[in-house]
Amino acid sequence: MPDSDEVDGRITSSTWFVKRAKRNLLHLCAYLHAPCCVRLLVHPPYTWDPDQPDRTNQTPMHFAETRDDLATLFELIHLSREQRQPSLWPLQRPQLNGLASVCLFWPQQMLACPVSLRAILTENRTIGISGCQDNMSTQYVYRTLMIGPLLALLLDLYIATPELFVFDLWTGQEIPSGNVSHSFENNRFWPIRTNELEAEAISHAGCTIYPHCLYQLSIQCRLLGRTLLDTLVQVRNRWLLHRCTTNVDSDGSKDENSSTGLEQGSRNWSPFKLMDYCRAIVRRTLVSVHGLTMRQNYAQLVSRLHIPAPIHTQLLYRDIWDRGDFEPYLLDGHGGNVPLGVPLDAQHVRSDDGPGDIGLLIGHRFIPDRVPNSVGAS
Repeated sequence: MPDSDEVDGRITSSTWFVKRAKRNLLHLCAYLHAPCCVRLLVHPPYTWDPDQPDRTNQTPMHFAETRDDLATLFELIHLSREQRQPSLWPLQRPQLNGLASVCLFWPQQMLACPVSLRAILTENRTIGISGCQDNMSTQYVYRTLMIGPLLALLLDLYIATPELFVFDLWTGQEIPSGNVSHSFENNRFWPIRTNELEAEAISHAGCTIYPHCLYQLSIQCRLLGRTLLDTLVQVRNRWLLHRCTTNVDSDGSKDENSSTGLEQGSRNWSPFKLMDYCRAIVRRTLVSVHGLTMRQNYAQLVSRLHIPAPIHTQLLYRDIWDRGDFEPYLLDGHGGNVPLGVPLDAQHVRSDDGPGDIGLLIGHRFIPDRVPNSVGAS
């Protein structure tokens, strides 16, 4: 039961469901992966604050980001006041837990601290929710390799902004940070090298669980003791197989870029969809124009383009990461639990942006104070 001093018994943003941690219902919904409930609370008539810190200085935004819970983060990211600018506030290397979220929504952070191949393919991260629900301060979460939708997302983000990564996708070679010309000149995605993909197409025919098969393949590579380069080659080829295959039916008709399932039979190779290339160009342009001076998140930057909602969600790669429940695809022995909930240091500071820009600095995350008239009544 919530702890509240409200006389009328209404649940508000000041109603603590976890009194010791000062967590309200929005904190819990973000923590427990309830994006529909989160959407209800942050929009009128409630308009609860997605940046409200609990006693450990963790916000609903932070909960979603550190678990790479993009479905929940999507409901919060457009309404958040949080800002990040490496030239103003001390940069912290992105946690492995939130690597994909930061890469998608905070490219300015990745420009200052690009992603290594090892961080993507061999490091553990914390995802999902499990364990006891009674005490939120000792909640438990799955710890495993990066799940399939996140692997697919990062590979697609590589197409648009290879400068956020410090490795060559084709060779695995480490690229010195800041060598943008090398990234753009060497990472071309058509024509693809189909000689490696032919054998993969035969062995992987009939797959219907993409992109979860990428995760399962990375687990198999770990169990077999594959090198980092071998793992990259296998995961990359599996991804390209799903993204660049055109199945030819018995009647001669084509199913272009059928990324979900691979049917046995005649198969041709095709470039990425035009819509995917357009998305990559828009992202590349926005990131290159704003670069390290960018303060707001990428979703808010896209919102300023005043485009239809379907194109907006396309530019945020929702078709790739919004693939439903991942837990059925976790392999046995790779869902060990570890506690989460370390208190974060925070200080109230004045930003250099202007005399009225005062807010909370939590590491490299600056959250301006909320304007009083923007606070909802509930």
